[in-house]
Amino acid sequence: MPYAHIYWVKLKLELLNDKRFIFDCDSSQKWLFVGLILLAADTKNKVPSDENYLKNRLNLSETAQKVAENLHFILQKFPKIVSKDGYLKFKNFSKLHNPLKDTQRKPKGTTMGRIEVDKILEVYIEEKGWKNEIKETPSLLSELYERNGKAIKKLWLAVDKKTDLACKAIKTLGAWFREIDRDWTLETVLKHLPRGLKPICKYCKGKGKYTSATGYEVKCDCQGDK
Repeated sequence: MPYAHIYWVKLKLELLNDKRFIFDCDSSQKWLFVGLILLAADTKNKVPSDENYLKNRLNLSETAQKVAENLHFILQKFPKIVSKDGYLKFKNFSKLHNPLKDTQRKPKGTTMGRIEVDKILEVYIEEKGWKNEIKETPSLLSELYERNGKAIKKLWLAVDKKTDLACKAIKTLGAWFREIDRDWTLETVLKHLPRGLKPICKYCKGKGKYTSATGYEVKCDCQGDK
């Protein structure tokens, strides 16, 4: 289910009667538990399970090693929180935030929802080949959100708020940049956006010329990157 437009989460009173929370957890573990609920809302229920990320994001006073120990303790005590592929998820998260029934409408004006951001960033990460790196270091995902947020919105607006079209441009240009061995970012995609919205020529690969079967350099009819 979509997780855009979450603006509050539930801290249920039943926690006061939960022996695990009241008696088994110390103060630092209690705050980490509450912090995980907040972060789940902020990350689509996909919290990086990296102790350094948790320490910095929640401004925890404990050492990273202690945060890791507290997290391990919480995972043992609360089975509804699971750790998989470098992320933490609440199995019952749909019951922990505001209802989304009336907030799943398409954003109006220039407002861009988290769903659109996530989809575009996911395609960008895939085209850049960063999936394994992020899996090994989940905190990188937060850095990518912060670093590319503005460019993602610019791209989304440039294609008339059509998320699928923005993703297509990234895929098309990503393939072209790899073909010509060029480093690129989302800002580069914006500069070459017209090319990203049309197919790349299968003969010249967007270079405007190609080598014929007889070894001659031939100017392509597609006119290259114009």
